[in-house]
Amino acid sequence: MKKITNTAIIIFFSVLMFCLLNACTWAVSHETTAEKEQIMKSDELELRGKQLRKAIDEEYKRRDEANELKRGMNDITAVVIKYISIGTSFDDAEAILRAAGFKVGEHSQERWFPKDGTLLYASDATIDHYKIPLPVGNTSIDVFLVPNNKDDWSTVRYLEAGIGIINYF
Repeated sequence: MKKITNTAIIIFFSVLMFCLLNACTWAVSHETTAEKEQIMKSDELELRGKQLRKAIDEEYKRRDEANELKRGMNDITAVVIKYISIGTSFDDAEAILRAAGFKVGEHSQERWFPKDGTLLYASDATIDHYKIPLPVGNTSIDVFLVPNNKDDWSTVRYLEAGIGIINYF
């Protein structure tokens, strides 16, 4: 048998340590990259929510100044769909709405949709007491997100949005 020298042992353990350090460094950098991607996605959703809120505020102001707001529901689906497009994941859509200041309701609510009278499952999101203070009335911003079906809430299949105005006097 060959005699193992101290130099050979040192070289062996040096190579082993080098490999272990590289493996650990790769694992840490990979985890950090995934965390950064999640943070970036979260930041993007937060930004999109803030942009949506600004767009809603601007649309409300434009319609108010032009005396275009009426009692009942004033459709703003075209404004909202720029920030939550059809096919967006439900989780992302709800995160955007929360970032815009909406209170997001639970899934599985059956709701009649006024445009075509269809009964659909939906998640509703609301900013209540948006402009007109109580007891004079209430202005709310409402968004209804419709899933693929009652058992598949993965993506948004349809949405409606409106400025709801109720005057008590």
